Amino acid sequence: MKPETFRIKFTQHQRKQGDLWKDLVFELQNYLDGWIEGLKVTDFKGLKALMIADQLKRRVPNEVKDHFLDEWGELIDPLVLAGKLDQYESVRGHRKINPVRMAERKPSDRARPNSPRKEHPAKNAEKTEHQFGKIPAPKGNWRNEKFERRTQPACYICHSTSHLRPNCPQLNKSKELVNRVGLSEQTQDLFAPYLSKALVNNDEMDILRDTGASIDIVSRNHILPEHFTGEVVYVKQPLDAEFRCLPLAKVELQSPEFGCVVTKAAVIDAQLDSGWYLLSNKTYELILEAKRKPTLSAVVTRSQTRKIEPLKSEEKGEKAVSPKEPAAVVKGDTTPLSLPPAVREDGDLLGIDKGTLQCAQKGCSTLQACFLRAERGNSDFCVKEGTLFRETKDHYGNISLQVVIPQVYREKILALCHEGTSSHLGVRKTKDRLLKHYFWPNCIKEIEGYVRSCDPCQRMGKGNEKVKAPLKLVPIITEVFSKMNIDAVGPLPTSSKGNNYLLTAICMSSRYPDAIPVADISSVSVTDALLEIFSKMGFPRQIQSDLGSSFTSLLTTEFFDRFGIKVTHSSVHHPQSNPVERFHRTIKRMLRVLCLESGQDWEKNLPATLLALRTITHDSTGFSPAELVHGKNLRTPEVLLYEHWVRPQEEDSTVTEYIFDLINRMRHCQELAVTTMTETRDKRKTWYDKNAVKREFRGGDLVLVLATSKPNKMAVQWTGPGVIESKLSETNYIVRMEGKNDKTQIYHINLLKPYHQRLERVNLLVNGEENQERETEELTILYPVSDPNIYDFERIKADSALEGRLSPTEIESLKQLLGRHKKIFSNDPGKTHLVEHDFELISDKPIRSKPYRTSQRQNEILKGEIKRMLDLNIIEIGQSDYASPMILVESTGRDPRPCIDYRLLNANVRTQYFPLPNIEERVERVAAAKYITVIDLAKGYWQIPLSERARRYSAFVTSFGTYIPLRMPFGLVNAPYFFSKLMAQVLENCDTFAVPYLDDIAIYSENWEDHLKHVDEVLKRIGNAQLTIKPSKCKFAQNHTKYLGHIVGGGVRSPAEAKIKAVMDFPTPKTKTQIRAFLGLAGYYAHYVKKFSLIAAPLTQSLKGKIKKEGVNWTQDCNRAFTELKNRLTEIPVLHAPDYNREFIVQTDASDLGIGVVLSQRNDKGEEHPVLFLSKKFTDAQKKYGTTEKECAAIIYAIMKLRYYLDGQQFTIETDHNPLVWLNSNAGANQRLMRWSLALQPFRYKVVHKAGKKHLNADALSRSDIV
Repeated sequence: MKPETFRIKFTQHQRKQGDLWKDLVFELQNYLDGWIEGLKVTDFKGLKALMIADQLKRRVPNEVKDHFLDEWGELIDPLVLAGKLDQYESVRGHRKINPVRMAERKPSDRARPNSPRKEHPAKNAEKTEHQFGKIPAPKGNWRNEKFERRTQPACYICHSTSHLRPNCPQLNKSKELVNRVGLSEQTQDLFAPYLSKALVNNDEMDILRDTGASIDIVSRNHILPEHFTGEVVYVKQPLDAEFRCLPLAKVELQSPEFGCVVTKAAVIDAQLDSGWYLLSNKTYELILEAKRKPTLSAVVTRSQTRKIEPLKSEEKGEKAVSPKEPAAVVKGDTTPLSLPPAVREDGDLLGIDKGTLQCAQKGCSTLQACFLRAERGNSDFCVKEGTLFRETKDHYGNISLQVVIPQVYREKILALCHEGTSSHLGVRKTKDRLLKHYFWPNCIKEIEGYVRSCDPCQRMGKGNEKVKAPLKLVPIITEVFSKMNIDAVGPLPTSSKGNNYLLTAICMSSRYPDAIPVADISSVSVTDALLEIFSKMGFPRQIQSDLGSSFTSLLTTEFFDRFGIKVTHSSVHHPQSNPVERFHRTIKRMLRVLCLESGQDWEKNLPATLLALRTITHDSTGFSPAELVHGKNLRTPEVLLYEHWVRPQEEDSTVTEYIFDLINRMRHCQELAVTTMTETRDKRKTWYDKNAVKREFRGGDLVLVLATSKPNKMAVQWTGPGVIESKLSETNYIVRMEGKNDKTQIYHINLLKPYHQRLERVNLLVNGEENQERETEELTILYPVSDPNIYDFERIKADSALEGRLSPTEIESLKQLLGRHKKIFSNDPGKTHLVEHDFELISDKPIRSKPYRTSQRQNEILKGEIKRMLDLNIIEIGQSDYASPMILVESTGRDPRPCIDYRLLNANVRTQYFPLPNIEERVERVAAAKYITVIDLAKGYWQIPLSERARRYSAFVTSFGTYIPLRMPFGLVNAPYFFSKLMAQVLENCDTFAVPYLDDIAIYSENWEDHLKHVDEVLKRIGNAQLTIKPSKCKFAQNHTKYLGHIVGGGVRSPAEAKIKAVMDFPTPKTKTQIRAFLGLAGYYAHYVKKFSLIAAPLTQSLKGKIKKEGVNWTQDCNRAFTELKNRLTEIPVLHAPDYNREFIVQTDASDLGIGVVLSQRNDKGEEHPVLFLSKKFTDAQKKYGTTEKECAAIIYAIMKLRYYLDGQQFTIETDHNPLVWLNSNAGANQRLMRWSLALQPFRYKVVHKAGKKHLNADALSRSDIV
């Protein structure tokens, strides 16, 4: 980062909730170091401490600062100051201080905290109490009552302390209707005391007060996209078996009674809107707080007054709101990842008397079975003095009584036995503490869940919670210096040359080490040291490093790119993935020992250390690094002594023998080293995996991240929670951490553990009429639902022309067969469960395009198509950091269809290859059959679901919203390969009678009985895969049918002449220009035609003359030569069958008359042979195109006509223009160019310019008068 960025972070960084002040000191020191180092400041340590202390003082609250008022100006050491602050908080406790209340506290209140304060209720106080629950305003100092004095809970209806509102006799409700809210007129009257009017996000709504809700509920109809906070909350209604996940949104409540209150609410679907806003205890306290402020009044604008005026009461004497006084805006807790606390109506446990407990026991539905067992007298439950107990025996055999706790008090009991003075002990000890005195059904399971979801316990962790995943094997590198791992060591003591760091590198094949001393680890120093290393070892193919700024900076990245080096980085805080870290431990120990022994600095001992490491045998390879690099070990002091004593004789060999011997020795050493490394790697994995546990997270899971560095032993061990964004590999995940500078980070699974979140409850139950239609929509039907009007055998029989070709018995047997599979006939796409399309990008940079401008008419058409896709569950409304534009493609004679422009995304997608079927081989096999059935899937691509990552990448945008595809859309570059892979999986082991090509399936048989079996097997497999087929595009039991552009059946494929039709129909030339065009076509392949010059002699003779365009005397010799050349051009060896293992060449040209296309391939000798010829005459409208537009039209025509040959193939387009560059830059100019551009999306090709004089074959076809 730049120094200015560090400065901004240094001055604006805030303390995180739950962290100590010392944590903040360390973070500020890091930012200040980056700022000073970036500006090359080398001194002023005292100034640094003063600046940090000054910044720390700015963040201390005033009430804490007053405690140190005498010595505040003398505290200039930040660590001393932080220690005093932490000591103060450890004594006083962590007490939340509301800045609004602190601002309103008067000096007299601060001097006399226990003195009573007079309240001045407004005249409309009675109305307010009636609307929001009839709770009387507290007397005396309300602030002291809430935080310092416990009060006994009272009934919300009659204010009695002997019972709570659910058991109030004034409610006069029957037992079966307790806590039930209906929609009828009778139950609507019950709502009246708890209903009021207010503006919710400027929308007038009824506010329903729910004393059992811990969070507000609002309909999506009143929420805009910008109101969503990105958080979710799990809620549960009383009769629901499962929790539901709802998004949270910021809500602004406005009313003349309390002004403006900002809070958060859970958002429900629009179809569940009952017309009211559900008000929870949390927001109700904010409203009471706003109403209790005597000095503030709400201001209402004129527009708001007009909206709120009908809501005001008509009571006399009501005061108008003064427009001159400022508005009172009370904000709730809208910080990210902080759920509103559950405010229960039970109050403090000590305030509950015995009678209230007995009423709660009798009213609890979960204890009714316990009362029945107590009445029978043959169980461990009993009732004594009206209280339900459970009898149990202690360790001494004495019988003790456990109070059976009703549902309403259980959470308080759990908190009492686990939190606070219970000190957050584990599950077993929490059970032991609670079961000594209390019990309730399923309490063991609830205790385990409560302790497991305790946030402080999860953050602090335990010593045995670090679970390691199984070791992932990495491939063995066999080429020396092809992959190197680099890192930096330091800071070390300053050497005699002024160096403080070591840049280390190790070859992953030979384990050959190197280390370069550097003064610092800036990008410039690192690149200079790397150049020195590469000068000895050469430039590697791949380098691995950690995420240090020296290795990820722009200079270093550009340095690696210039030399063609692929860079990979270790995940954060996971040095185990970089073997150079183990080398660091060895070299630092050796340098320490040598420095102690010699008394010299470490840099002078570095050469001896590297020599020792290069010449000693490595455990992983079984050889020394020098042997694997140089072919022999280096001479070291012990070798010199040995040679001095023994004096070995030198080998007498020639240079050639020495070289071959060296090569053989190095090859043998390398083979042995690879074997040893493989055995060592497998052995290490076996030992490592003995205590490993295989774990896996999914996208959206909440996790805690291990804190790898802690300022002290009392700091939390785990941080978070974070959200799993995506899974990169078996061990690496992308985690989004709120509050981090980089919100997403890659973490190893060993640094993660699951976070268990407490679930919230919403105690509102609405009893309305059953919505049978809604229940039907929510049913999950695995088999595709068929429309009874879609399957019509009579229509199938007519479309397939079965009458006259099949006997009545055969038609009846086919009818029975198709009737058994009628559920798979549908115009709507199914959804397979076999596969899920996924793809990865080459770059992580998001691709986001703006929506194309469309007219109002086009918008209406697009909205209709999007609504249809939403109804089919093909797409969903959402948001993504990737977005491709959608466009409406319109062409004459066809309905408009929406297409997504994925060109930018496809250019960044990593291509996944799957072999596409050989068309010629498919056609030959099908053509030999007597009975052929052709099946076409209904919108085949839409029947494949997308993975979470692919949904994010393939999102598309329109002028009226962003949408996320749930199924594989058309236009993705990998879609054809993936669809072919699916069909190969569905029709596995069926290749003897069924062959697919994308969504076209051909079933072929030699006799009728086999054909019925084959069709039945294919339809059964399609149904099991939950796919659907479109009946209007299917042809059953055909003798001849069209398949992949050919007419096949009965051992015949026709018309084979289609390939040569353009040449055979070449018109007889009438002018010299036309003769020259034909000779240009024939001459292009002249070297494949024997005696070409003799055959073409009459034609060349007719060209003699002074006038080039004059008519010619067309003789019989000319006609014979013309016919003979056409025959020679369309036979072997000129015209070849396509070879799908070779690259296709598409040669196109456009003239004023039309289009000429030649599909060709080159053989092993590089000779070009045509596969087929095409030509097309321009229409009157096409003749008006410009030259470049005509060339584009020729390419589009060629690719569309030849798509069966080019689908999934890499091919070359040869043209004498470069029209595609023009097309890419002008695609948005009109609908035709956009349609052409989108048509080229799925194909992979390259364009080669070919001079006009070398392009005569396609040029001649474009100038012929072929209709």
